[in-house]
Amino acid sequence: MFMMTILITYVRPNSDITIPKQRLLNLVVSSKTKNLNYETLNQARSATIERFCTESETTPENIRDFVFTNISLLGRMTPAEFNQQTNSPKFA
Repeated sequence: MFMMTILITYVRPNSDITIPKQRLLNLVVSSKTKNLNYETLNQARSATIERFCTESETTPENIRDFVFTNISLLGRMTPAEFNQQTNSPKFA
C-alpha cells in the first residue's frame, strides 16, 4: 500500500481568468510489491485526473501540470488488512 500526494495545476474552465490554480490530492494505491512500475503510476495518474475532473467539474484539457510530490510506503498488506478496524486510541 502506498499513499501518494499529487499536485495538479489547472485553469478554470470557461473563465476569462487564465491564472493557474493548484490543488493537492491524496491517493492510496494497493500493490503486491514494494516496487511501483510505469503502469501502476500511469493508472494512479489516470484515476487522479478522473477524480479531479469529477470533483471540480472540469476537463483534462484544463490541467496544465501533474506532479507526484510524495509517495510513501504504508506497508505490505492487503486492502482488507489496511481497512481492518482496530482498538487503537482515538485522536482528538
